[in-house]
Amino acid sequence: MNRVELKKKLHVVMGQLLAEKNHISPLDVLLQLGIVSAKDCEDWRFGRVPYLEKVCKMNLSALSFLMSEIKAYARSAGLKASPSVYIKWGGKGKKMPLRFSKSGNPKVEAAYATHYVREKEVKEVKAVKEVKAVKAETAKGKPLAPMSVACTWNNFLENYVKLI
Repeated sequence: MNRVELKKKLHVVMGQLLAEKNHISPLDVLLQLGIVSAKDCEDWRFGRVPYLEKVCKMNLSALSFLMSEIKAYARSAGLKASPSVYIKWGGKGKKMPLRFSKSGNPKVEAAYATHYVREKEVKEVKAVKEVKAVKAETAKGKPLAPMSVACTWNNFLENYVKLI
């Protein structure tokens, strides 16, 4: 598949992901395009594969192009970059971060781990986290400053009203 065909297919997949999930992640794109199989992804998530690029059915040059196109699409769609962390599944004890690239370059790793979300979704998540934090503090019996509760509740209500 040449770059023009790849770009067209990529834009279709990203549009579908955005419609379904309200966010785009490079891993979801790789799975949808068939560049990484679900089995290979699972093996990577459980740490049976040292890095994700090892099981990609595409060369590193094409992967680099794909990653730059994902970022460009996200920018043109007005999506916000949201850093994420991928942790190894299974096992007990210390949570180990997963590696995406052969090089282990921090910029490349960050690019793979970045999710692109709609601004509305970011506000919703923040509001829910604020409410959970307030509930957790009050459940522990810790008194909260009246202003912080009011502000948090107002933020939650504002975001909730925007959803309706």
